[in-house]
Amino acid sequence: LKATVEMTLSKTRTQFKGYEKYIFNNPATDFYTNESMVFNGTLDNEGVAKFNMKVPKAEDAPGMLNANIVCRVFEEGGDASIYTQNMPFSPFSPYVGLSLNQEDGKYIETDTDHRFDIVTLNADGKPVDLNNLEYRIYKIGWSWWWQRDSESFSRYVNGSSYTPVARGRLKTVGGKATFSYKLAYPDWGRFLVYVVDKASGHATGGIVYID
Repeated sequence: LKATVEMTLSKTRTQFKGYEKYIFNNPATDFYTNESMVFNGTLDNEGVAKFNMKVPKAEDAPGMLNANIVCRVFEEGGDASIYTQNMPFSPFSPYVGLSLNQEDGKYIETDTDHRFDIVTLNADGKPVDLNNLEYRIYKIGWSWWWQRDSESFSRYVNGSSYTPVARGRLKTVGGKATFSYKLAYPDWGRFLVYVVDKASGHATGGIVYID
């Protein structure tokens, strides 16, 4: 019988137990649902087919993805038996997490050193040490509330027109690191805090308000 296996990769919220206050998704990448045919063939006389599935790299993924796998076996009359399974798909290892240490609806004060916390974990959520991290802070334009759900920060991170107001290198010890930033009065505004692992390519980031 003819059989097909399709896989669809879609965005999901990346989270690890015990690290709920950390952000693990990259806000500066534009990932679109990825659909692929991973098998298109026939079953043998025992009703079995074996194949090696080529896994897509998904380098532009914001973090963990959800894989929806749909298997179809077509009967001679044209009807199909369908089996569907959802499972997590990890395009990276390790992952970088960022804690902004800013309460919802609150802003950071100027002329004050504000600490940001970093964790680095493997795909199973266990701490790992990395020595090739880079952080950048960008001052970004204001947007209305109705624009924020579709707002993309890739032009700040990936373009050459925007210069970070601060940047530096980091390494984690015991899977943890910190860095600080102080904005001098009278400057104020909305800032993107961005951290990337130069080795794996995974990045994370979030928005803070300083006034």
